Amino acid sequence: MTYKPCLLCIAVGSLWLLLSLGLTLDYLAGIEYQLLVALLMGTSIMGIAGQGERRLPWAMLHQQLWKLLVLIIGVPLAYLAITTLSLTVIAAEFVVLLLIGHVLFSHPPIVSDSLASNPKAGDPRYQELMKKLEHCCD
Repeated sequence: MTYKPCLLCIAVGSLWLLLSLGLTLDYLAGIEYQLLVALLMGTSIMGIAGQGERRLPWAMLHQQLWKLLVLIIGVPLAYLAITTLSLTVIAAEFVVLLLIGHVLFSHPPIVSDSLASNPKAGDPRYQELMKKLEHCCD
């Protein structure tokens, strides 16, 4: 099993974990940093929704429901994590990110028949763009 994590996902997750740690240890102060952590956590939630529908068969078949579930679960958990920030919460966030990363990035992206689902797929410019984007975050 190959493991190819998304470097952008790692960077965003690491940044909000480090900022959370800075807030907890009083190296950073102010609502500005809490807002930044909240925005970065929201970005991670949307990344989980996007990667899940590319890599998990159930999520690919039920894309809207998958995104809804990720948002319904992820946003309140992010809010809870920000409002109860502590070293224990940061450790739990780290473990959860590792587990989600393992589930999402231990599976290769699922390839679908793009011609049947997208009429633009026959356009050579579209094919060239898709070829360039094909291995983004693999």
